[in-house]
Amino acid sequence: MDDKKIVVVPADIQFREELTIDLGGMTAKIFHVESPHSEDTVLIYIPEEEILFLGDSTSEDFYNDGYMDRDKLNTLINVIENTQCQHCILSHAEPLKKSDLLQYLKSI
Repeated sequence: MDDKKIVVVPADIQFREELTIDLGGMTAKIFHVESPHSEDTVLIYIPEEEILFLGDSTSEDFYNDGYMDRDKLNTLINVIENTQCQHCILSHAEPLKKSDLLQYLKSI
């Protein structure tokens, strides 16, 4: 085992609700949402490409024995439905059409 100390460094950029970053011809809209996976879920939306990056937000709560909070899932589904995206990117899956993801999420 290595005795190296872990050094936590504060983030260079912090935001409360939403942050928009100009990527030079594209925009990244980064925003907090409620999700079943964690209390600090952040999504990234690229409007010019109509892509929504969801990370692990659709997954169960890892710290509560895989509990799926249906209310939080429904809140997340509502956000996805109201985002003008065609494709959704999850952390551990191939890109999905928005309609396919919503169909799946509504079935669990």
